Amino acid sequence: MAFLSKRLSFLMAVLRGERFDAKEIDPLLLRFRDPLTESAFGEVHFREHALSTLIYTFLGLAVYLTFGVLDFAYLGEDAAPIFTIRLVVSLAMFAFISAWFLFGSRIGYHLMPAIAMAVAGGGIIFMTMVMPSPKNETYYAGILLVIAFFCNMPLLRFYQASAVTAALVAVYTLSALVINPIPISIWANNIFFFVSMALWCLWTNYWHQLYARQDFSHTRKLRAESAKNSALFHEAEAANRAKSDFLAVMSHELRTPLNAILGFSDIMKQKIHGPLGSDNYEEYLDHIHGSGSHLLHLINDILDLSKADAGKLEVSDTPIDLTSLLQAIREMLKPLADSNKVTLVPIPLNLPVGLKADERLVRQVLLNLLSNAIKFTPEHGTVAVSFTRDDEGGLVIAVSDTGIGISEDDLPRILEPFVQVESSMARKYDGTGLGLPLARKMMQAHGGDLVLESEVGKGTTAIATFPVSRVIEEGVARALAAAGE
Repeated sequence: MAFLSKRLSFLMAVLRGERFDAKEIDPLLLRFRDPLTESAFGEVHFREHALSTLIYTFLGLAVYLTFGVLDFAYLGEDAAPIFTIRLVVSLAMFAFISAWFLFGSRIGYHLMPAIAMAVAGGGIIFMTMVMPSPKNETYYAGILLVIAFFCNMPLLRFYQASAVTAALVAVYTLSALVINPIPISIWANNIFFFVSMALWCLWTNYWHQLYARQDFSHTRKLRAESAKNSALFHEAEAANRAKSDFLAVMSHELRTPLNAILGFSDIMKQKIHGPLGSDNYEEYLDHIHGSGSHLLHLINDILDLSKADAGKLEVSDTPIDLTSLLQAIREMLKPLADSNKVTLVPIPLNLPVGLKADERLVRQVLLNLLSNAIKFTPEHGTVAVSFTRDDEGGLVIAVSDTGIGISEDDLPRILEPFVQVESSMARKYDGTGLGLPLARKMMQAHGGDLVLESEVGKGTTAIATFPVSRVIEEGVARALAAAGE
């Protein structure tokens, strides 16, 4: 009794959804609650078990035909009609099984086994209808084998199996009590074993169906977690490579100016060239100042990028005279362009619009874009700035060059922090990989964006877009700037 009570409690827990994930699987209907998931389960379940079930069923069919030998041994001269029924049923089963294997995945993989079960069981019951008494009293045992055989097929659904089993019990009762009667006591004995076997087999089929869906659900979750972990692993690897590249770059970028600062200041401290009034020290001071400015620039870039990532990059809006700003940046970068023998196309004068934005950040964006363009443009190349309006009226500033370009595969990476397309150990161009990512963060802080268009060997165009809400008439910008607003 304790065992039975424990089993019943377990079954009730299953039906309440406590033993399985009731959010996904309905234990009463034996289906996934999501129709798409149930359909996916059906396809996978059919694909995994179709071939083995086909072989299993044909072996059962062979056994079914082999029992025809017993027909002649047991029935003698009465065996001919019984064997004819067995042969017709076997051919019908072969047709249904073949159709199930060929078309089951499209028309319902669980229907054909149920039909085959009904045909096989119905054939045996039909034998008991035409068999002389008392031999018809014992032939019912074949139905038990049919039920046990089919209920253990992975692809037979529980409710189809239950319906066919109930129909076989009803038809057998009709045969045994009405069509070809047997003694009531014999029928009661037979039906007890019939129903007991049927309930046991259906119980097994139910659990198989439930566990098959649970296993499918767990497998899907494990695969999703595995894919997620794999993606995270690759992201972590990429981040680790970016960190390593960044450290390699920064070690060079920081060490060089620090060596200059420490070296020249040590010379001055020791007064190797005499008192501090020596002309040599003036040159050293220039190196020290330049190196210190470079270090400050690197540190500011890193701090600005950190603020932008944390959403704390402050934007102080002021009217900006783009013409004056670009002219100042052009003059600042002209020595670099001249030393690289790159032509800076003159900035368009008297632009029809201005901007309401943070001048320091906009200056930094344009400075980064133009200096990058100059740096990656070979001798006798050109760098130009152009202005257009987008469909919504926003301002589009494009910085184009005729430089080395960026491959299509590298374009998505180039705007990631600390990423450089070339190997940090063999790169031709100095830099930390912060300029473009920082420029994009600054543009996004203004409600705009920065995108790149490039082709290897033909050049790159950096497109900075400001939303229409930041566009103002140039004349208004000048007036506001003059008023100090």
